[in-house]
Amino acid sequence: MENLRLGDWAMILVYGVMMIFIGVYCVQYSRKGVNYFAGGRKIPWWVSGVSSWMSAFSAYVFVGLASAVYRVGVAPLFHILLSMSFAWFAGAFLWAARWRKTGIITVPEFMEQRFNLTARQVFAWVVTPFRIMDDGVKCYATALIIATVFGIPYWYSILGLSLVTVAYTMMGGLWAVMITDIVQFVILIVVVFVVLPIGLDKIGWLSGLGSGAPEGFYRIFHEFDTYQGEFTIWFFAAMWVMTPLLYNGSFSLVQRYTTVPTPRDAVKSAWLSMSLGLVFFPFMIGPPVISRLFYGDALMGSTTLMETSYIKLCLDLLPVGMIGMVVVALMAATMSSLAGDYNIYGAVLTNDLYHRLINRRAGQRRLAVVGKFNTLLVGALAMGIALLIPVMGGAFKVMMNILGMIGGPTTIPILLGLWLRRSGPGAAIAACVSGVVFGGATRFILQWPYAPFVLGNIAVTTVVFLGWGLLFPVSGRLKEKVDALFERVLRADKAPEPVQEDGAVVSESEAEDEKAPSPYAIVGYILAATGLTLGLIGLGGGTGRGMLIDGLVGALLVVLGGLMVMRGRALRADG
Repeated sequence: MENLRLGDWAMILVYGVMMIFIGVYCVQYSRKGVNYFAGGRKIPWWVSGVSSWMSAFSAYVFVGLASAVYRVGVAPLFHILLSMSFAWFAGAFLWAARWRKTGIITVPEFMEQRFNLTARQVFAWVVTPFRIMDDGVKCYATALIIATVFGIPYWYSILGLSLVTVAYTMMGGLWAVMITDIVQFVILIVVVFVVLPIGLDKIGWLSGLGSGAPEGFYRIFHEFDTYQGEFTIWFFAAMWVMTPLLYNGSFSLVQRYTTVPTPRDAVKSAWLSMSLGLVFFPFMIGPPVISRLFYGDALMGSTTLMETSYIKLCLDLLPVGMIGMVVVALMAATMSSLAGDYNIYGAVLTNDLYHRLINRRAGQRRLAVVGKFNTLLVGALAMGIALLIPVMGGAFKVMMNILGMIGGPTTIPILLGLWLRRSGPGAAIAACVSGVVFGGATRFILQWPYAPFVLGNIAVTTVVFLGWGLLFPVSGRLKEKVDALFERVLRADKAPEPVQEDGAVVSESEAEDEKAPSPYAIVGYILAATGLTLGLIGLGGGTGRGMLIDGLVGALLVVLGGLMVMRGRALRADG
């Protein structure tokens, strides 16, 4: 089924070209490893906050979660999306500033400073495969949408999406990821605000929301036996415990704290991410709810049909040009998340495999080149996983199992290690391995429901980490190293220069012979170009209401883009 007209194709083409342009533009700011992976530690706090919020989303929200909403009601959205804002709330108080004070680029670097090289290697090799699988789910979700819209085999769309995302991330590094996140944030929000009123009008506004809903659709907590333990009060508790751990201890999201100029900026970034989640949560849940009410039971019984319910709503309701815009927005959400992961796990492979085990003498320019290759490798592996998702049970099931497996075991030792001195590398490794083994046994062998499986492996990981620390506390030279770290770094008023250990950690003074790009100007020009394209599409191929929608949205993007360009010029004039 082909659903795109010429105007939609034009919008998608223009957007793809602009994403590549961002990568090319940022090449000049990413010639050294520290700039490629950390943006020279000059990322503005508001850019970091928006990027963190965008990286938490992907087309999975509009595919996996949409399928869950279609099947059981709004409970999954409340349990999962609200727990995200709580995660940043916890981060603002407990971890954001502390992460920035470590002066690290990646979490594995902290693992070596806080524990030792063995702990660093173990965590890197446990986390990276799971996260690549996670990226495969995100890639699959977007590919399913693109396949539905284009009427092509989904593996074609997996290939195309992967190539574009890897290209701009590999060229421009973290600056490309961050700048693209701002563009994608604006487009995603604009699209949601367009889909909502059109959809509400079709179902009868508030009266339709109430009268057309199946029984129990708006129930936030479900009975344990009815849904095999899903979306109960215990599921809610599991999400609100696990999500703060994931969002403040995951390799890619921690990068949003460590790449801003100061610890205060890291806290402001967390507050902004939390606020965006609270403000836009009602709007994000609207389209999946409308889709269920609009189509009734027509899509029930098929996981694939339920996964495409959101995009089907858009195809049926939106005018030419805006359909292309929706595809762009959903691609944007996933590309944002994938690009962040490709960047950070490319860094892990570069620092923990190549630099540590293959070429310890590699300079910054050499590391940047190797980093680009490793970014490509991570993208290729994620693409391979995406092809296998249908036979693994679908996007929602695979994603939740991955997060449940690593949510506690790979983050609790790290996050507790930021505060507690007593537990050493043995405690960290034992806790991680115990949690993963416990999770795998209870979920895949004993077939435990989701909430006990998650809460259980979090509890096991915590008990092993603290218990090992009580029985075998750090001592000798390791204790001196840990004490020095806490005194010199974690209690510093300002973020210090990181320690140089065998060249693995780069001093901040190396990050700064290269200027930082202005996010205002490049984002402004791209938004204006997107708006102009949409407006022209409306004039050329739209009729009546569709032309009006395209024109208004296009004008809004042009105005926003112009304001950002003006802001960038004003800041440059002020020096």
